[in-house]
Amino acid sequence: MIENGYSEDAFRQAEQTVGVGVGVGVSVGGTGPRVLLHSGVVYPDWRSPVRLFEALAAAKAAGRIDASRLKLRLRATAHDDFVRELAQRLDVADLVELAPPIPYADALAEMLRADGLLLLQSNDCNDQIPAKAYEYLRARRPVLTLADPAGDTAQLMRRAGLPHNAALEDGPGVAAVLDRFLDDLFHGHAALPAAPAIAAASRESRSGELARVLDEACAPQMPTAEARP
Repeated sequence: MIENGYSEDAFRQAEQTVGVGVGVGVSVGGTGPRVLLHSGVVYPDWRSPVRLFEALAAAKAAGRIDASRLKLRLRATAHDDFVRELAQRLDVADLVELAPPIPYADALAEMLRADGLLLLQSNDCNDQIPAKAYEYLRARRPVLTLADPAGDTAQLMRRAGLPHNAALEDGPGVAAVLDRFLDDLFHGHAALPAAPAIAAASRESRSGELARVLDEACAPQMPTAEARP
């Protein structure tokens, strides 16, 4: 199996809109709140943020975060009503920003500008990796992965050197990893994707994998010892 990947050309164009330095591991946090971005659909079943919002509520109640320090931006959820009601019910609406869809190039630029990136994936989807995961790697930002540690998505992130991971359905686990992630983010210690993992996730690299597979499939087959006269 050859995995999905990101378009380097698309990211080069996006980098031109955000300035030199952003997207290469430089902290983009300014005087406002740190932005944790989820880009794309939030499925009520497969990417439910219930445990995350509960963890945010607990951190807020304990005084560890507030709207001046953190903004969770959910871009193009396709289920805004569900997310909005959940945020209001758990008293984190002031921390959560629902943002409309934007053109693809602008979405990549937003990833480059974000202080951190969020992945949501239920254990029903352990054999699936969201396409945005590869774009997150190329954006070179810290990533909070809420996905089953045994699933393909979490394994991809761990191979990339991104340690902040808990199962989406694990309430205590999500709360613990959120605290660690935010502590690292606020203090500038959050891990960034490893360069080899970024390079391997490009579509150019994936095309090279496909070429090697085709070369092997088309190579002349040497007869086995049993088949020789």
